[in-house]
Amino acid sequence: MSEQLHVAADAEPHLVGVVRFAVSTWLSAVRWPASAADELLFAIGEAASNCVEHAYRGLEVGRMTVDVTAVDEPRAMHVVVTDFGRWRPQRPDAGRGNGLILINGLMAWSRVETDDAGTRVRMRSNPAP
Repeated sequence: MSEQLHVAADAEPHLVGVVRFAVSTWLSAVRWPASAADELLFAIGEAASNCVEHAYRGLEVGRMTVDVTAVDEPRAMHVVVTDFGRWRPQRPDAGRGNGLILINGLMAWSRVETDDAGTRVRMRSNPAP
């Protein structure tokens, strides 16, 4: 089994679950502990949902990619969720806008990079038990 996974999908709401399922299946195949998988899948789902909701607002549907790489010493996962749209500053909607905060709380570290090519959410999981 490869220690890397690449998933590409249209940035459509119903495909976020498909992306999560693909990552979940791969995590099982590489024997990633189930106790650590939930946090990772939640963070990936949040980043993918941001692609769907924000990257292509007012544009035709674009693509999103998720790249997951197993890292040794300590055993962790490095993830990059990418869109090819345009960064939109967050609007102060009540009860919304917590995705990046949740990702930061669940992962060992995360950062958002944006440029003319799109936006990348890079994150690294906490070490697996």
